[in-house]
Amino acid sequence: GTLVMLMFGAWFARVIVDTGIASSLIRSAVELGGDKPGIVLGLIMTAVTFLFVSLYGVGPTIAIGVIVIPIMMSMGISPKIATAAVTIPIGLSGGLNIAQFQVVANFFDEDVAVFGAPWFPYVYVMVVVSLAICILFFCIQIRRSKNDRSWAVVNYEQPEEKRVRWYAYLTPAVPVLLVMILKWSIYPAFLAGMLYAVLTTRKKGDKSFQMMTKALCDGLKDSGGMMLYLLCAFTFADSAKIVVPILSEFFSPVLPGTMITLVIFCAVLAPLVVYRGPLCLVGAGVAIFSTLMAEGNISPVFLFVVAYIMECFHNCMDPTVSYIVWATQYTKTKPGSYMKAAVPVCWICCAVCLVIAYFMVGTAL
Repeated sequence: GTLVMLMFGAWFARVIVDTGIASSLIRSAVELGGDKPGIVLGLIMTAVTFLFVSLYGVGPTIAIGVIVIPIMMSMGISPKIATAAVTIPIGLSGGLNIAQFQVVANFFDEDVAVFGAPWFPYVYVMVVVSLAICILFFCIQIRRSKNDRSWAVVNYEQPEEKRVRWYAYLTPAVPVLLVMILKWSIYPAFLAGMLYAVLTTRKKGDKSFQMMTKALCDGLKDSGGMMLYLLCAFTFADSAKIVVPILSEFFSPVLPGTMITLVIFCAVLAPLVVYRGPLCLVGAGVAIFSTLMAEGNISPVFLFVVAYIMECFHNCMDPTVSYIVWATQYTKTKPGSYMKAAVPVCWICCAVCLVIAYFMVGTAL
């Protein structure tokens, strides 16, 4: 079920890209910023966050990155900050991305991981607060750095495209709203979003069926690597659950036993999500979270929220994530330089989000 859901998510993402909605939204945001690098960066990060509420995969990242990264670098923004300004919003938007949600949900019980559960309003706060902190942090970095113009990235000049109608910009929110408000299943919600995208961007003579077919094929290519990885991850997760009694004996002395100690534990050690480390659920962390779930000392709902937070920030910081690999290669930024730009601010955001989660979710359980 998760693999089919990823296929639909990647298909929908390709439709948004191929209909011109993504590029139109990004170019409109850049125009609003004028020639002020800080404002342009903030608008780009906000636009990318909104788009990736529904987009998924490295393909859409490339389609958007080749537009916004050269623009930021031409305004004097350093390659590592330009790279982080694209990839961090993608990770943050995972809080509202129903495809990302389902990936994490499949590691937990169905009654815990329900989209629209009581903890869900917190996710809006997490995304908004984290985005604001990141924009402020990078704007300060831009002001401190020397404003040298850079033309290192090729293909900056791109043909001007005719913008889509303004109401087509709402397309990324359609599946999310249908699932949250009307309680639709994920699959018809994605199909409705694709239909809305086609109808709001269609022009006379367009071959919509051929475009949709091509988008499906491209989406499968975009998500193929992630599907293969998840097959391995879920196999590993099942194995970890089988040996939980052994893991409990080993981990119990050092693992937190209450919600507040879990918050402190994860906030202090947040960078351990990097390279799919011991706090990354879709990685080595599955053993730790499986052990915590089995011990039953912490509310399963709160444990799910914390795991979800850690997974979102893993997707912001880890240089092995597929779209971060592409972005760093495109800007010729070394993984170490990227981490110097991304990890400090993401660490702060993660700690803040965990504390807010404790007060908004933990105290209500």
